[in-house]
Amino acid sequence: MFQFDMLGNEQKDTIIKAIGIGKTGEAALDRAAGGEERTVEILTGSADSGLKSAQENLAGTDLLLLAVDADNKEDVDSACVMIKAAKAEKNLVFSFALSSVESQKDGTEGIACLEAETDALFIVPKNSGDPAGNDVFADALRAMLQFMKLFSPGSGAIIPVNFEDFKKLFANAGRSFFGVGMSKGDECSVLAAREAIGKPIATAGSPNPKFSKAAVHMETGDSATMFDMQKAIDVIAAVSVKDPEVIWGNSVSPDMADAFRVIVLAV
Repeated sequence: MFQFDMLGNEQKDTIIKAIGIGKTGEAALDRAAGGEERTVEILTGSADSGLKSAQENLAGTDLLLLAVDADNKEDVDSACVMIKAAKAEKNLVFSFALSSVESQKDGTEGIACLEAETDALFIVPKNSGDPAGNDVFADALRAMLQFMKLFSPGSGAIIPVNFEDFKKLFANAGRSFFGVGMSKGDECSVLAAREAIGKPIATAGSPNPKFSKAAVHMETGDSATMFDMQKAIDVIAAVSVKDPEVIWGNSVSPDMADAFRVIVLAV
């Protein structure tokens, strides 16, 4: 059985900010954050005011979440300004880039710029059923905002994640994997973990990843056990290299009842 450690030690408050760049990024982030209890400050307009102003907005921030349409050069240029400002302030930067399948394969200038500047890049593919990417992009950002609740024990996190440990895993990670799975009933933790791995939102460029590092958020009802969580982690370990670095946390929501949700970030 794969062994893992709980990381629920006391820690300072984690300051997280998010910004949507351009119309696509702003709309997706607005939809993702709408109606949710916020543990993240949503920034507006900061990328258009220059590097110095952006740095001022990001002073004291621990993590910046950025959403941008990677097929829009103007938006990517603005995103790179914001990322440089964040890195100058020693922020950890996660970029969610909506991109056409063609641009992912070809390695366009937009993806290359973002990959060079950001810590972890999650490429969310556009698809023919949702050409504007409105649904899939918002869903990805919503899941990421949910994951970030693990850094704020007051927002439902029973077992929080230590941000400094998280930062060590994802600093300069490059293209990264992001998956979400949910199931109910018997073996729900196993089925949710398999879905998160088998139907990822962002694949890190490989259809059959072998993770060396992973962070996992398990959102459950109050009936879930440590054994259930162990089984979910074992599923993730099975597609990882030998002795991967895995950190995890758990939040409990009364709305989950007998359901089990697994959110996986990995490299």
